[in-house]
Amino acid sequence: MVVFGLNPNMISKTAHRFKNTRPINIFTGKGVRFTRQIIYRKTGKVSNYR
Repeated sequence: MVVFGLNPNMISKTAHRFKNTRPINIFTGKGVRFTRQIIYRKTGKVSNYR
């Protein structure tokens, strides 16, 4: 999704509103993110049953 307009403040507010609707999941990495944003994934529990 690309957001653009004339007022930079309105652009950033709109972009943050989109981002807050679906925040990034730290375990799966899914969600809305900005371009060039680095996502550090968290390791989940590992099952002892194998």
